[in-house]
Amino acid sequence: SVLILRFLVRNPVPLSISLLGFPGTGKTVYLTTLFDELQRHSRGAVRFAPYGRETIEAVASSLNFLTSGNWLPRTDAGFVFPYRATASVRGGLVPRQYKIEIADYAGEHMDELNPAKPAWLHRTDYFKYVVQSDAVILTLDAARLLTADKATREAIQNAYVAAFQVLAEEKGATELRRMRAPVVLLFLKIDVLKGRAPDELNHYVPKLIDVCSSRCRYFNIFYASAVGGVNDDGSPPQEIRPEGVIDPLIWILRQAVPLTPYSSTPLSR
Repeated sequence: SVLILRFLVRNPVPLSISLLGFPGTGKTVYLTTLFDELQRHSRGAVRFAPYGRETIEAVASSLNFLTSGNWLPRTDAGFVFPYRATASVRGGLVPRQYKIEIADYAGEHMDELNPAKPAWLHRTDYFKYVVQSDAVILTLDAARLLTADKATREAIQNAYVAAFQVLAEEKGATELRRMRAPVVLLFLKIDVLKGRAPDELNHYVPKLIDVCSSRCRYFNIFYASAVGGVNDDGSPPQEIRPEGVIDPLIWILRQAVPLTPYSSTPLSR
């Protein structure tokens, strides 16, 4: 009916996305350039807009910091900031409206998803947020994978596998039932490849890819550079040129997975 259509237009569906990755992976820089791109670009049937003054101000401040030649400080373990945007996906009788939230937690919280770590017993707000999220992005540092020795790469891969297995179990996946929440494996800092094929990075984490592929109903791999390259001294460039940062979010929105009733509890600062 007309009333139902009006309700769908005026009441966007909350969509929470958890971003998992170790310290130094580049999550905050990625979120900064992602949300800057969202307020400037649309992609086909998907349109975005930043939501909330806090998000807009945080993105602007971080961009100014980056373009002044400084990397953003590492996210403090006791701090969380929710980045928010609205999205409209055309299709059907009316566009589907979403209110997106991605929380920026410190990478140290990853240990809460690893039974081999002491933090496994803590079960803080981070753990709850990840378990209740509607989609998950696992971020990997391409620069770290390229420079690390084989033992270190294997340790990184095993940590992500452990985190994912805990997440899948907590979200109700079994040997017969795949996890419904979309999962993205996102390689960041791909500018270090300098022209090499991005999918070469897949060879460093084959076990992680196999586990995600077998346990997820919706799984995909993406490659991105948040700044488009760095200066010779390792500092961020004055002109930020993100590559591939929006693609994972576009894919997640297009899965059109029914959201669970407990999803997307709003965060407070």
